[in-house]
Amino acid sequence: MSITNGRRVSRSLHRSALGLLACTALTAPAYAQDAAPQSGATQLDEIVVTARRTEENLQSTPVAVTAVGAEALERNQVADVTDLQRTAPSLSVATGAPSASGFAFVAIRGQGNLQALVSNDPAVAIYVDGVYIPRPSQGLTDLLDLQRVEVLRGPQGTLFGRNTVGGALNIISADPTGEFGGMIRVEAGSYDQMGASLVLNAPITERLSGRFVASTRERDGYGKSIPLGRDV
Repeated sequence: MSITNGRRVSRSLHRSALGLLACTALTAPAYAQDAAPQSGATQLDEIVVTARRTEENLQSTPVAVTAVGAEALERNQVADVTDLQRTAPSLSVATGAPSASGFAFVAIRGQGNLQALVSNDPAVAIYVDGVYIPRPSQGLTDLLDLQRVEVLRGPQGTLFGRNTVGGALNIISADPTGEFGGMIRVEAGSYDQMGASLVLNAPITERLSGRFVASTRERDGYGKSIPLGRDV
């Protein structure tokens, strides 16, 4: 009787050992093979931003920022500040005022200032080459020959100033280069719209270059003033 029990015990131990080996084989880690390099693989270009007052890669910047380069601005037909709302999420730009239509009211994530008063500061600040634009009456500007536009979402008072509770628009112009070149553009449209733009880049010395940018645009009104007898 004892021999039979011993055989049964040994068989059960043998089956347990086989089950343990099977579990070990099933749970063994699988090591992936090194992927072969692809000849047609593309690499993303490095996007440099100055959202924290220093040049750094966009992917390593701990700020909610959308950077729009010169090619993207040209492709999206961005001509002034109001056109930027088509390029960045949660960005809205309203125009108009009780006495003039050249006011720009920028809002990001619902933070904005729609009071058309000269003494009020906007909730979203606009910076052109580091210069603060303090009033909505000066914010509706044409965008020509830019390097990039950065849309910073959220409070930016630590790095940009006190009037940035909603965010900031950081507009950076194109830098002069050491090569001679330029661009001439002429446009026409309805209601006698006419416009012309000129960009000229020229090297002055081996270490000094200059860039000249000029633009003009005009258009007649699309409404008729009966008391004044002219277009408005």
